[in-house]
Amino acid sequence: MNRPKILHIPQWYPNPDDIQLGIFIQKQIIATASDCNNLVLSIIGSKNISTNSLTINESNGIKEFQVVYCAKGNAYKRIKFYLRALQKGLSAVADSGFYPDLIHCHIAGRNL
Repeated sequence: MNRPKILHIPQWYPNPDDIQLGIFIQKQIIATASDCNNLVLSIIGSKNISTNSLTINESNGIKEFQVVYCAKGNAYKRIKFYLRALQKGLSAVADSGFYPDLIHCHIAGRNL
């Protein structure tokens, strides 16, 4: 039987600003790594940067795509920056050739 491909889209996930944020979500995904092909796409807002940055890591049997975007300014700017970060992340997932069998949204919010 093939291992199912799961795209995880968490609201909270460890990031450079807060390494403890969503650590329980990360551990849950790691626990399924032996039975599933996991890819995590996390979009994280930060007030400490001015441009979007994409990092790709592979560890503990999971591939992580993390886009950190500028979360400064009024609501319109924050939404615009978020949508650009989302586009960057989704493009990176598509470019990697990962086509999920299942999409799992952890802690529903903007990520949903």
